[in-house]
Amino acid sequence: MDDPNKKSIRRKSFLPHPTSVIEMTVDLDIAGLNEFIRSTGTGVNRPGAPIVAAVKGYEQDPRSFDAIPEVVALCERVIESGLLSVFLVNVLPEHEVPGSLCAIKIWAIAKGWMKNGEVLIPESRFEDFVNDLKIANRTYDRVLAGGR
Repeated sequence: MDDPNKKSIRRKSFLPHPTSVIEMTVDLDIAGLNEFIRSTGTGVNRPGAPIVAAVKGYEQDPRSFDAIPEVVALCERVIESGLLSVFLVNVLPEHEVPGSLCAIKIWAIAKGWMKNGEVLIPESRFEDFVNDLKIANRTYDRVLAGGR
């Protein structure tokens, strides 16, 4: 049985479900996220397979992710590491995996635009998301090439 307190990140597929999930624990630091990027490389993306995130160890917690400081901090690190760029921007119903997070939800949690599990981003702030996603894409490429 997996130790829920052990620092980890892994990719998991729900076949025949079309979505892959990257499961993370809240104690992952930037170095751990960067190591995951480098170790999986461009292979993190299965051709045509959408990817979402899951936070391991909070499945039974009644709070929404935005109310858990450790999850908020993890979402901030996911953005900073560039890993944000691999996740689906928004999840369509056919790609929904219970308890999962897409890029817009990760960003909303990190930036304080999610309340009680509901994304409340004003239309005027969507360009901020797009800009942060562009930065994440460049960061991901830099980390993949061996940089920070």
